[in-house]
Amino acid sequence: MKTLFASAAAAALCAAPALAQDWTLDPDASSVEARLSVFNAPTILSFDRFDASIELDPESLDDASINAVVYAASGVATNEAGRQISDYQNAMEGASGLDVANHEAIRFVSDTISATEDGYDAAGMLTVRGLEQPVVLSFTLEIDGDRAVAAGGFELDRTVLGMTNSSWGGNVSETVELRVHIEADRAAES
Repeated sequence: MKTLFASAAAAALCAAPALAQDWTLDPDASSVEARLSVFNAPTILSFDRFDASIELDPESLDDASINAVVYAASGVATNEAGRQISDYQNAMEGASGLDVANHEAIRFVSDTISATEDGYDAAGMLTVRGLEQPVVLSFTLEIDGDRAVAAGGFELDRTVLGMTNSSWGGNVSETVELRVHIEADRAAES
């Protein structure tokens, strides 16, 4: 769902004039990832399972919406070279991380979507570990025929969402950057 947690996710996509247009997510061409620093080394948590319900017409944003879900247990922690880091993986999945045993989904639901000088802002609520945090998902959008590509993200403070393992201390950055790349196809009108 610039960058979801979704969003995930997520992204906004175009449509026929005066009506919100539904878009169907292409998960194989899309990605959702969280970026942070662990022991001063860039670390990426890439999620394999996510979905989004997207309605968007850039010419009529009043009815636009993004409702994205990311399945927390599908995250894989890697370094910049793409090598999996199992120690970080366990910490991210554990009770002081995403707590995947008790919180299966990370959700983003937009309240409003507005045009900006650089693209779009989707203001809404992010839910992680059962805790809600208002965020603004900023993203760019390109539409070519019936295909839309959106990219963007946002930053958040992991401590606000209860991810505060005492052993992490200054070894894990408090700021987490969520980035999304969403590709979707215009849904057929019913």
